[in-house]
Amino acid sequence: MALVARSVEKLTELARSLPDSIAVPTDMTKEDATKTMVSTVVGHYGRIDILVNAAGQGYDTPLEAIDPVKFRHLFELDLIGPVTAMQAVIPIMRRQRGGAIVNVSSGTSLMHLPGMSPYAAVKRALNALTLTAREELKRDGIVVSVVYPYMTLTI
Repeated sequence: MALVARSVEKLTELARSLPDSIAVPTDMTKEDATKTMVSTVVGHYGRIDILVNAAGQGYDTPLEAIDPVKFRHLFELDLIGPVTAMQAVIPIMRRQRGGAIVNVSSGTSLMHLPGMSPYAAVKRALNALTLTAREELKRDGIVVSVVYPYMTLTI
């Protein structure tokens, strides 16, 4: 299992506790870093069977107070990062004749909560991309899923 996150120390410690796992520190907002991560994993294991796009960050603020810089960062992390990772693994999974991609969205993407528009909008876009990818990739044996967790404690 490849463990991917920005936090090098926590990631390395976790990898030591899980047999046959590797730590691949990656900033998912960086396209080149994401592609390098996928190459590193394939180089180590020879294949990728499952991609779980779980990197993300919340941003709760009313619409009129959205900071464009923060919103762009959220867009890069919560949407472009998963798209880049998917694009990198799809050819690998096609060669393997199958695989699974799981995108972690949010229950808030299914609601209309005041103060949650930037986060919910980006996650709703992830939902649409995921469900479209499901249709596009099913003939290749690649199963694409989206999960909608609700309130979650993250560290």
